[in-house]
Amino acid sequence: MISARTLRICAASVPSQVYRILSSNWMGMKIRRILVSFGVGALMSGALVAVTGQAAHAVRIGLFSPLFNNGSQKCLTVQPNGNGYGDNGLRIIQATCDGSAVQAWSFFDAGRNEMFEIQNKFTLKCIDLNNGSSADQTPIQQWDCVDNPNMKWKFQPFNPLSGVFKLVNARSGSCMDVQWGSTADNAPLWGFHCFDDLNNGAQTYLHS
Repeated sequence: MISARTLRICAASVPSQVYRILSSNWMGMKIRRILVSFGVGALMSGALVAVTGQAAHAVRIGLFSPLFNNGSQKCLTVQPNGNGYGDNGLRIIQATCDGSAVQAWSFFDAGRNEMFEIQNKFTLKCIDLNNGSSADQTPIQQWDCVDNPNMKWKFQPFNPLSGVFKLVNARSGSCMDVQWGSTADNAPLWGFHCFDDLNNGAQTYLHS
């Protein structure tokens, strides 16, 4: 059992990817899992990771990296319009991962209960549930980042071994979901009631 609030993790050339700290009660054991993206580096001295809560959560890292859907293995991105990528209300979609800034996202602590805002590197806007509606098929879009539960998402570990997680909206309680579980490019994301089918890739994600 790890009780310290700050842990030092040694790593050689840790890429600017993501540190995730998960704590869990699986199999009746209160354990804290530290999942670190190392690439192929061996352990050395260096990276500082802070543990800032009692329950499972991602570390607020302020680093941008791809957020991709576990079912389609495609990256979340912003769907442009005639003005480009900058407007409020543009839909969040999935597309083949290409390493671009518009496909890079960072999690930022949004308060209690493992809530996070998810900001896009290119537009600097946050993932938002339109009007915070609890209705299935509510569009997910980008919007200026503000202190609004519409754009706060609860990090909910789904598979403690793989690091797969769900994102549950703070206002609606619905899950971030790929429309009809599509694996196609340009499939939009929407809010949909959460369900726990282990084969449900449409509602599970990785931040790598």
